[in-house]
Amino acid sequence: MAYAEKLVKSWRACWYVAGRKSAVKKSGFPTEKAAVAYATEQEVDARRGDATRPEARKLTLRQWIDDEWWPTLGLEPMSMRNYKSILENHIRPTWGSMSFEQLEHSGRRIQAWKSTLAESYSRRYVLNITGLMSTLCSDAVDAKLMNRNPAEGRRTRGKVAPKRVERATEEKKDTMDARQAFLAAERCAVLSGRDDEFVLATAMFYMGLRISEAMGLERDLVSTRASLQYQLHGGPKGAFYRKVPKDGSVRDVDLPPFLRELLAWQAGQVSHPTPPKGARWCPCGDTLEEQYRHPPGVHLFSGPDGSYHWPQGVFREQVYYPAAQGLFYPTDKRFRRPVYQSLREDGSMPGPFDWESTLERRARMEAAVTCWAPLVPGFTPHGMRHSHRSLLDQLGVRKPLMDERMGHSDRSVSASYAHPTAPMRAAMLAGLAAEWEQALEWRRSLGVSSAVSVVERLMEGGVGALKSHSRSTPDAKSRRTATPRGMVVEGVTVLGFSLIPGALKLAEVAA
Repeated sequence: MAYAEKLVKSWRACWYVAGRKSAVKKSGFPTEKAAVAYATEQEVDARRGDATRPEARKLTLRQWIDDEWWPTLGLEPMSMRNYKSILENHIRPTWGSMSFEQLEHSGRRIQAWKSTLAESYSRRYVLNITGLMSTLCSDAVDAKLMNRNPAEGRRTRGKVAPKRVERATEEKKDTMDARQAFLAAERCAVLSGRDDEFVLATAMFYMGLRISEAMGLERDLVSTRASLQYQLHGGPKGAFYRKVPKDGSVRDVDLPPFLRELLAWQAGQVSHPTPPKGARWCPCGDTLEEQYRHPPGVHLFSGPDGSYHWPQGVFREQVYYPAAQGLFYPTDKRFRRPVYQSLREDGSMPGPFDWESTLERRARMEAAVTCWAPLVPGFTPHGMRHSHRSLLDQLGVRKPLMDERMGHSDRSVSASYAHPTAPMRAAMLAGLAAEWEQALEWRRSLGVSSAVSVVERLMEGGVGALKSHSRSTPDAKSRRTATPRGMVVEGVTVLGFSLIPGALKLAEVAA
């Protein structure tokens, strides 16, 4: 029997369907009458739909996916790639040969399968796998192949406390302050051998950008504000496709004066590969539909070694993780290693930004006398977004402006009456500019020159110095001989690196 439940400001429709003991519920109805009418309609539809397709119940899940389900999907390339990976590696091998007649009564087996997955994979990845399985079963119910969804989530039975404890003890997202962000950006540029990555990491911190949004910044959409209309995402077969930001969070981001100058300088200095003559689209997306492609040379940042764009995984593992965490490939035991530092050519100790890149891996470890210490252990590029939000809180930025800047959506009644004002923006930009100036002055106070040319110019004369200099970045060899020594004390981190005597000790750290 259909009925309605009263909530604080609305009504909830409740109805029963075959094969389910508890009522199905849906909230958000303005009146009791509307809720009951909706619930009654759902019960009628459920009774009419009880009859499944007898001839189709013998189909296996694999046959139905290949013949009916997969061809009708119209998702973005990344979503299609993720779905295909989960189907091929987890769902097809376990459930592909099972008919819908069997699958409908396999609820407990599916729950046991979920528990097995949890032993081998992260919680997020398990949710992705089980979520797709539930979607498949739900679509099969809609297609009259089953009466009920056997993969539907079950109510928690006596396990609330352990889950609360798990959530409470989950590793919290660490944040960086402006000084750490400056050092991380400088390290990124040292590792890449280019100024571009300093500007990229700085923009991520002071704009609160996701990594795909930062790499998708376009020169023509940056002036006193940056218009975030697109992100640049890695797609199938190494392609890059342009799409709207996550959750449709298209927005304009106000830029403090120093960042305007820094991005303007980057726009004039960025070097893109020359596309084929007459090419309308960047060759990076030759395998994609036209709607996901972009003209060549429009972005603020290009890829390394003459490539069109940074593969995000490569940027994380080979540039950002070692810059922030002091480790290449920190989550992969096969390749994880510190950023080694060896003696300089004159036999003196390395400077704080030196790193050994000329030797092979084994020789690099044997020659190492120090390594970079982590700025923030476990920090990821997305942590820049968390850090920016924390910085806005620290500066006292009001929530309407904060939500606009972060691309967050607040649909409450109160939020519909709150709007950013010009004084709010001015105060926020002044606060961000002050943080930058303090970080830059602190960097000057270290008394250590930089192998990154843009940092050296900033320390000489601030962003104004960028207008009167040409771009030049030393090569790897000159970086190892140009930076003065920093102070090193055994067991103590000074200027971002640690002294660790002996290659064996370094090997233990890497493991």
